[in-house]
Amino acid sequence: MGPPAGTITPELARLADAGLLRREKRGNQQVYRANTSGPIFTELASILRETSGLADVLSAALAPLAARVKLAFVFGLCVAACQPSTLTTAARDLLAATEARVGIIACTETRFERMMHCDLAVTAASLRTLSGALGLDAGTSGGTSEPRIAYLADGESLDDPAWHARVERAFHRQQWRPSRNGFAGAFLVYDSQRETARLWLSIAYG
Repeated sequence: MGPPAGTITPELARLADAGLLRREKRGNQQVYRANTSGPIFTELASILRETSGLADVLSAALAPLAARVKLAFVFGLCVAACQPSTLTTAARDLLAATEARVGIIACTETRFERMMHCDLAVTAASLRTLSGALGLDAGTSGGTSEPRIAYLADGESLDDPAWHARVERAFHRQQWRPSRNGFAGAFLVYDSQRETARLWLSIAYG
């Protein structure tokens, strides 16, 4: 059963106030979840993986298929513990291989969603090189011609949640075969006014 709600609720509230949890009101209930944008989320997630591992997460995810699954394996970047340095280095190596003149502003990992993104400084000329090297102009598989690159319109922002949803849909429809530098696919959103881009990368778990 765990501790009484009256005991744990104040602790959860303090964690939310500290920015470690996100709090959402649903009816007369408060729902808490990890704040993946928090200042020390990466470190806490790393500690959790090292102490608990992925076994419980995988078991819960595969529970509906338990009758049909005998063995499950995880390989790729996650075997290397999915450390931030591992993912960021892999992203830098991927970009270096394109030979495009690109500056990395910052990389943010959302590993539990199997994707990460890097904010880039890139001119229009370098964007053409980058797009060609990553195959961003090619349509996604599955019978659609939708490219893997999009351009911001006036008033739009790279932080608009709608981009996240569109990227997820694109990753469901296409993958690099074979994967590159531990990534299964890419999707780029370009801000031509600021000459910046957000490159989303799908993490290849296996």
